[in-house]
Amino acid sequence: METRPLGIPAVRDRVVQQALLNRMQRIFEPRFCDCSFGFRPGQSPHQAIEKVEEYLKTGCQWVVEVDIEKFFDSVDQKKLMNLVAEEIADGRVLRLIQSFLRCGVMEDMKVEYRVTGTPQGGVITPLTQ
Repeated sequence: METRPLGIPAVRDRVVQQALLNRMQRIFEPRFCDCSFGFRPGQSPHQAIEKVEEYLKTGCQWVVEVDIEKFFDSVDQKKLMNLVAEEIADGRVLRLIQSFLRCGVMEDMKVEYRVTGTPQGGVITPLTQ
């Protein structure tokens, strides 16, 4: 069974991530597709099922779920930060986000720092997905 690296933040980092998430969700949530239900505030798997049933009643015949293998392990951090910078101008906030992206992950009892991908396991993880 294959595993993926997790970036589990310390308590202090979790608090900062939650504060950042609270502010950033207001900016980015309206830009997400209505058909996306994963890790969205106010969205649930039950609502996703209801949406599928609604589509079926209107005559749609296909349901497609897409999950790109290892996508979040290969996100180009520079491109991601450029997209974030289109909405957030404060350099201090951008540096903070960058520091969360570049946090180390532990594998085989060694910390690895990555310049690609987004760490999984933090409070802010859902927003990066």
